[in-house]
Amino acid sequence: MARHERRVRLAFLIVAEAASLAWSGAADEGPTLRAWALPPGAQKAEGREGWKALSAEAARAASLAGGVAVETPDLVAVLAAGSAGVSLAPKAAGKAGAARLELVLVDDQGREATGLKDLRCAECDGTGVTIAFAAGAAEARLKIGLGKPFVELVPGTGVDAVRMRGRARLAFIPDFFGSDVLYDATETRVDKVYAPAENFFVQLLDGHAALAMLVWPKEGADEVVLTPEGEGPARRFAVTQVGLKGKSLYVALLAREGIWFGKDLASAAKDETFVVEGWRPPFAAKWMTILAKRPALGAASGVASETMEAKALPPKGDTPYSDVYVHPWVPSWLSGTEWRLHLQTELTHMMTREKVRSPDFLLAVNYPRDRVKGTPLDAFTLVDVMRGALGAGPCEYILDLEGLNKTRSTGAAGTGKPTAAATCSERGGLMYYYLSERAETPRREDPLAATDQALESVEKIKDFLDAAHARIQEYLAWSDKIIELADSAAAKEPAAKGLADRVIPIARGMRQLWNTMAEHGKPCAFPEEWRLALDHCKDLIRQAAPNLAARVRDFDPQMRGAGEEVDGGMQALRMAVKRIRQEAALAGAGDPKALGLAAAVRERCRDVLRNKHYKEGDSVRLSGIGEGTR
Repeated sequence: MARHERRVRLAFLIVAEAASLAWSGAADEGPTLRAWALPPGAQKAEGREGWKALSAEAARAASLAGGVAVETPDLVAVLAAGSAGVSLAPKAAGKAGAARLELVLVDDQGREATGLKDLRCAECDGTGVTIAFAAGAAEARLKIGLGKPFVELVPGTGVDAVRMRGRARLAFIPDFFGSDVLYDATETRVDKVYAPAENFFVQLLDGHAALAMLVWPKEGADEVVLTPEGEGPARRFAVTQVGLKGKSLYVALLAREGIWFGKDLASAAKDETFVVEGWRPPFAAKWMTILAKRPALGAASGVASETMEAKALPPKGDTPYSDVYVHPWVPSWLSGTEWRLHLQTELTHMMTREKVRSPDFLLAVNYPRDRVKGTPLDAFTLVDVMRGALGAGPCEYILDLEGLNKTRSTGAAGTGKPTAAATCSERGGLMYYYLSERAETPRREDPLAATDQALESVEKIKDFLDAAHARIQEYLAWSDKIIELADSAAAKEPAAKGLADRVIPIARGMRQLWNTMAEHGKPCAFPEEWRLALDHCKDLIRQAAPNLAARVRDFDPQMRGAGEEVDGGMQALRMAVKRIRQEAALAGAGDPKALGLAAAVRERCRDVLRNKHYKEGDSVRLSGIGEGTR
């Protein structure tokens, strides 16, 4: 992680250092930041008729009565006197170059403050410029810098919010702890969507060639409101309003052909692999897939979806993969430059062995979340924008990636023992090497050493089972608390009842799943049995009992069986928490009075998800607990 961060910071530094602020000059001077004074009535970035190039000195001294335009290698910001707001256009060719955003101030009375005036260059140095302006009684500053595909809008007197105009069918909240929260305007049946975004929000602008990203610091924006317009397939999110709370808002416009792509899955093939035609990754990155499904689990404000990394896999995509469902394929992957999907109509639940029918798939969306080693310096991902806007330290703090990665990687929960290991691999070593069930030479020639290794192997298995079981109990206790929270919130605020009614059954299903395992006599639910069985195995090893391997193998249900079950239990319960976290954003977004419960539920989900066991992964499949309603 540290090496990756240094590389990203170095990329920004190289761009900035190589680009001294040349306000006007030849194209071969390298990356430049340029400014123009605009003639009266200049409202657009196109044409540039009458634009007058400004030097840094002239910009500081100019009255800018007609307005000002600032251009970086990535975008053009136009602040035309008398216009409604700040216009942003990308520096790109083709469809990517046609993307447009407009930022309009909202005053402290909730009204749009239009008619830009009092424009002046407040600051300029070797890497950026700040334009101060007013609109009505509202005042703000716009900061633009080299090597940054975003602008920073700093609210001043009389500014309560910003409205971003730009048409998009799809928008989502990036989520590093669960699945992204997807909003589809064509599936939205409310007049306004109150999205409980925490620090980031993304809109996928029409055309598959540009996306807009909004970023704000901790304790920043308090509300994100989407306003859809139109009907049927033409319905789009036209306005996104962000409350500022006196903090900056960073607005990025990433434009490149294919920077995101959506595939309609209404008529897609099932139970077979197919190549998604019409898209290839435009650059190397950590590409993510949002897989949306019907029946929509969310309320009228959004659709249920699962987010997974589109990893590089062979054409069949059938690499070993373990999660709550037994299946040979991941649903989305990249084979070379081809995007492949495999959508299964039915899955088998790993713990209950129930056949679970998949809901109908709506669409699949790909976007670049983070950099990889081969990502070019002039290509940007969502994490690039986050780090560039907030700084690496604050960004990591908000995402809590370090905390998420510093999991309980050893031993039973709270014991600190450095010996826990997955039962499958450790049991294989125990049987095939230390107990010489196979003909291979044991790992140690000394019988005493081999005995010690065998005992340690059993202890590792025991530690793993203890730690995983303890993690499951944490999840179950957590589910009880969530039910209490939802019940209490619904009693105090009637608008929260709808969200509570959706969250509570999922939380109850978590304990119900575990109770079902106990009712069926599954070893995972009886820790005293596996502890007793493993202690007996250790006694047999110490005694060098006859037919040792066969006698130890007799305890496979308490060893390997319980291991697979507690592993599956952790996965299933984790998936349920991720589902609750997404549901809080979807079902809680139709009524602003429900946002309090939605925010509290999402925060509690985040807290329990980050404290994971070291063998606890993030599944990429449906997250129903055996009922298939995802």
